[in-house]
Amino acid sequence: MAWSASLNLIAIGVGDQVQLYDGGAQQLVAVLEGKGAPLTALAWQPEGDLLATGDANGWLCLWSAAAFTSECRLFADFVLRALAWQPSGDLLVGASGDQIRLWQAPSLLLSRAWSAEGIVTALAWQAESLAVGGALRGTYEQGFLALYDRFGALQQRYAAEMRPPLSLQSLSADRLGVSAPFDVFVWQRAAQQSVPLYLPLREGEAARLAAWSEDGARALVALNERLLCYADGKLVGEIALDAPVAALAWREGAPYAAILTEEGGLRFVEAARCR
Repeated sequence: MAWSASLNLIAIGVGDQVQLYDGGAQQLVAVLEGKGAPLTALAWQPEGDLLATGDANGWLCLWSAAAFTSECRLFADFVLRALAWQPSGDLLVGASGDQIRLWQAPSLLLSRAWSAEGIVTALAWQAESLAVGGALRGTYEQGFLALYDRFGALQQRYAAEMRPPLSLQSLSADRLGVSAPFDVFVWQRAAQQSVPLYLPLREGEAARLAAWSEDGARALVALNERLLCYADGKLVGEIALDAPVAALAWREGAPYAAILTEEGGLRFVEAARCR
């Protein structure tokens, strides 16, 4: 699931379809038919109207939210598990296993390809740097977090131990929001330090996903069946949910957070009233 800030549209991958919801009216506005295989990744162009999707057969598609049309290319050896747009919207990066590929948009011409140090689980652009998180080769428990330039050269690496990241979010040119099953923190690159959020986990609980406001002052963390709300790094409240969380999306300025349950239900939670 992904929420376009510029279009106020929420895209949800359901099987081989993309369901588009109006983020304001909270209503379904369109269903886009894919190539017949389950979708594995999707990401909105930051300021444009393009939605990038990848599926289990290796199809990479760019959908126009204005015309509801798509341009697709097949990469049978490259099943996308993560996608991210450069802030300018001119470059799209995707990951499959430990392989990273960078395409020009909208032509989808390959610009660069390189290997990460393990299986990639999350991607996020920070200006001209690409943040890559994943599981180190040979283990599913030990994670890594590294920054690359657009040519695939390693720029910086997060030094502390961590689990494989579930999601990454750029908060500024120097700060990155990171969520892992038992750790949610902001990595300050220049200072080489992390600022964690306190997670009051109950037995059997884990963090599912996290989302920050653009300035990083507010954060939402989805646990199994709870949504935790933070302001300036402090826990200010929580909302009980009626089903386990599968995906979380939140747009800056929106009074609601969108939550997709494991049963496929879409919920809108009024985050501002989190108590």
